[in-house]
This record gives sequence, C-alpha cells and structure tokens, in this order.
Amino acid sequence: MNDLHGLESLAGQYADAHESLVESVAGLNTEIEALKRRRLPAIRRHVRATAVCHDVLRAEIAASREMFKRPRTRVLAGVKIGLAKQRGKVGANGVSSRIITFTLGEPARYRTAE
Repeated sequence: MNDLHGLESLAGQYADAHESLVESVAGLNTEIEALKRRRLPAIRRHVRATAVCHDVLRAEIAASREMFKRPRTRVLAGVKIGLAKQRGKVGANGVSSRIITFTLGEPARYRTAE
C-alpha cells in the first residue's frame, strides 16, 4: 500500500477514530462536571463540619498538654493526636499542638486552611 490513495484511506479511518475518541472524552468530562456540581454542596458541608471538629480537638489538646508529656502522641480512633516540635522555628517552648489524620483505607486527604 505505497500509493497515496491507500494512505488517504488510512488517514480517514484514523480521523474518524480520533473524532469518536474526542466525543467520548467530551461526554465523560460533561458527566464528571455535572457530578461535581451535584456533590459539591455536600462535600463543602462535610469540610466545614470537619474543620469545626478539628478546631475543637486542637483546642482540647492545647488545654490538655500535660497528658502528652510521655508519649507525646497517641493514635485514637485512627487519628494521631498530640504534641510535636515545630519544624524550622525556635520559640520559647518550641512545641505546638498538632493533629495528624491517618485516613486509614482512604486514598484522599482533605485539608482545610489553618
């Protein structure tokens, strides 16, 4: 198939296949965006609720510093809580309250602005 007609035929087949792929991907992206719009309000509510719980837990840890002298951290309900030295800073006491969430079995982590 060394003639121009054969190459034109193959190029046409490729163009058709590529156009089908583009249409399929565009349809998928449209569905993904619709799903995001439908689920985003609930996700935002969960982020706000998680942020409130995070703040309450952080305040309670700060108020209970004596519980975290030894060991400095504990894992409770799959969440590592406790005290850790601040990285890269030298302060009067050099310790800050810190919460590290282990998302056991979940691939994604959601963080809120601190």
